[in-house]
Amino acid sequence: MRPPLDSSLRWHLPTVICPDNRQRENGSDYLALPRRKSIHSMPTVSIIIPIKNGARLISETISSLRTQTFSDWEAVIVDDSSTDDTQSVLASLCSNDHRVKYRANSSGIGGAPACRAQGLAGSDSKYVLFMDADDLLAPHCLSERVAILDRSPALDFVVRNTELFRSHPGDMGLIFNVLDGGDAMSRFLLFDFPWTVMGPLWRRPAASSLTWEPSLSSGQDVDFHLQALLQDLNYKTFEEVDCFYRKYNSPGSVGSSPWDEHKLPSHKFRLRRVAESIAEEATLTSIRWRSLWASAHWISRKWLAHHNEQEAYTLWNEMSASAPPLIRDLGCRLLRRSGMRVRDLLDQELRSVWPEVLFVSRSLTLGSVPAHGAGRSRADGIGNDLLRAARSAAAHGYFQDALSASVSNLRQGPTSIRSWKYVAWACALRLRGGSSMGATDCPK
Repeated sequence: MRPPLDSSLRWHLPTVICPDNRQRENGSDYLALPRRKSIHSMPTVSIIIPIKNGARLISETISSLRTQTFSDWEAVIVDDSSTDDTQSVLASLCSNDHRVKYRANSSGIGGAPACRAQGLAGSDSKYVLFMDADDLLAPHCLSERVAILDRSPALDFVVRNTELFRSHPGDMGLIFNVLDGGDAMSRFLLFDFPWTVMGPLWRRPAASSLTWEPSLSSGQDVDFHLQALLQDLNYKTFEEVDCFYRKYNSPGSVGSSPWDEHKLPSHKFRLRRVAESIAEEATLTSIRWRSLWASAHWISRKWLAHHNEQEAYTLWNEMSASAPPLIRDLGCRLLRRSGMRVRDLLDQELRSVWPEVLFVSRSLTLGSVPAHGAGRSRADGIGNDLLRAARSAAAHGYFQDALSASVSNLRQGPTSIRSWKYVAWACALRLRGGSSMGATDCPK
């Protein structure tokens, strides 16, 4: 029950908007006060949401929270100097639900990382979930994630899968990525991101041990997740979808152009953080070393594409200092010839010497795996999807992609035996030195 109001209390907090316009029986208004909260009523889950000019979609996001079967949550929304109607929209949302809380970014640093850091520091809960202001949660999301962490005290965070959508869930029919697709750190380094920012539910001590880096212009969530993996936090993934990531077609939308020149320093920062953690954390296996070199070489080539040779060679020489001489030398040769017509020939030479290093292959599963219905086995469906991807890649001569798809397919059950036929077929085609075989020649 609402406690009696003290008419002498009047709060005027510019960074907090939470009016309560409930009517008296005689029609007069109560004072516009934040709802009082018992000292013992700490919410179980804090949902941290940065927002900037998100008035159009934030109501839909909050609606997905209000429909949760688990009701013990708070949503801390941090506004990054919006210039639209965000403030007034959130004032209305706060007045209808005391669990929705508005904060203005008071850090003096713009951007989503600063907002998320402020929201985390200003929240009070057992578990923490980060999400964007235009994304959605399925009704069962919080209840099932909380149940997993409650019964598994050794876990620092749990990850569930995400489905892509444009205007409403189900309109794209694709999941964000396959979670069980190999070493997560290597996948983040190779831009095959296994999960989104709202994929994990964190225990508060785990989330508080990580840093939202405000200097990064892109990929802040990737950096955050890499920190968790470098710290060797304990986690578990589940392929079931319980959240929805809004995807835009606009060229100017966030994340649409990660290789713009002003965003490349963010990638360099991440690589350096990983490299510097090698000695301290000792978490880089040989696979992770190769992933680090491949990512560094990819970013170096992007620097060259912007005609910045100094940054390209500086980054490659720094990141490849621990690489075998063959890799360092081949990497330099490729960078020197990246603008020449012989580049494709050199690519083939490098792939034949060490195909796993220096190349970031196109992910076969990122944003391309169908979201399957209840009547079909997800593992079997993903396995067959990867099988088709391997077949298509091999048919067009992309041998490394075919191999990657086939190796991923090994985890997916009975179709894995057939996938090796495609590996053998791709290798045979490579040895023949041509691509005269078409897709119809692939083994069945």
